[in-house]
Amino acid sequence: LEVARRVAHLTYRGEVERTQELVSSAERHFLADPSEKWMAQGTDQARGALALTLGHFEAAIVPLPRVASAPFLGRGCRDAVAGASADLTEALVALGLMGEAGDMADRLAQRLDGIIDRHGLALVQRCFALTRPDDADDHYREALAHHEQTDDPFEAARTRLLHGEHLRRTRRVRDA
Repeated sequence: LEVARRVAHLTYRGEVERTQELVSSAERHFLADPSEKWMAQGTDQARGALALTLGHFEAAIVPLPRVASAPFLGRGCRDAVAGASADLTEALVALGLMGEAGDMADRLAQRLDGIIDRHGLALVQRCFALTRPDDADDHYREALAHHEQTDDPFEAARTRLLHGEHLRRTRRVRDA
């Protein structure tokens, strides 16, 4: 778990070499003990998140679907699925694949339906904001309200950044 957290922080900071070293190490461990399925998901999520961070959207959409479609094996896995789904939605939007991105957002919402999880609800609303531009402001507001009830300032900052980009694109530079 600690390695997964370190990889996530390095990944989102764009520290390519160190992230790749840790992911390779995790993959070697996974090959030695394939019963730890979460390791494979963690490495796929890290590879996809790193590609997204670097703006390599085509590369991001290769590993992320494997995580986004994984069964829930517990709370940590659910968080990985939700995070990968949100990252995949963002990458698909960046590639202009709005239909696929909207489908991914809908699948995430369906998978988390009935689960009380503010973090997951925030990611669903962020995905809806990305894929439903006419209602984006409402979805961003709802996502940020959910983020206020979590202990993940990084994801809240990502949502604020995407909201700011939306405001800038819609010519509300002062608000952005």
